[in-house]
Amino acid sequence: MRKEAKKQTEQDKQRQAKEDSQWHDPDPTAAKKAQKKLEEEEKKEQLLKNKLEKQQLLEQEEKEIQAAKIKKSTQTGKKAKQYDAAEAQKKALLKSMQKMMGGMSVEEEKKTTDVNDIEEIKNDIEEVKQEPIEMIKQQPSKQQMNADNSDDDDDQKDKHPEKRMKAAFQKFEEERLKELREDYPTLKMQQLKEKVWKEWKKSPLNPMNQQ
Repeated sequence: MRKEAKKQTEQDKQRQAKEDSQWHDPDPTAAKKAQKKLEEEEKKEQLLKNKLEKQQLLEQEEKEIQAAKIKKSTQTGKKAKQYDAAEAQKKALLKSMQKMMGGMSVEEEKKTTDVNDIEEIKNDIEEVKQEPIEMIKQQPSKQQMNADNSDDDDDQKDKHPEKRMKAAFQKFEEERLKELREDYPTLKMQQLKEKVWKEWKKSPLNPMNQQ
């Protein structure tokens, strides 16, 4: 009986050892491998996350650049329109001034005998070309005009400065020509008009001198 019991005990031990060996990890480096694999996966996930964040930042930056370009383009367009309006007003005013002076052209200027007078007339015309631009620059913005309703009458007048200046000049020219004919009876009409024009530029009756 004892031998059989001892034998049975040995068999139980062997069976238990076999079962334990089945549950035992045959590869002692398996845990390290699993840990390394996990770390690699986490590293890949972090790289992917960083890549996505970088892509989002680039897209946001691109949107801001495009918005800035659109804003700049809009501002440039407004400035171009303002410049075109100023150029159109300048041409209209210059044309009116030339009519006021009797339609004198460059060829007619060359017929004058005084070289200094020719140069002065050319300078006068150049100044007239620049004066409308200064008038446009000094005009208030739409917001400023809307903010002050008391200036409505003045705004209406400033819409057609060339008409206002033409009327003022014609009156001034008519009065001064009569006086100059008496003072300079030997001068031709064109020469008298040139003198009137020079006086008009400095006259306080000139709307351009009332800015």
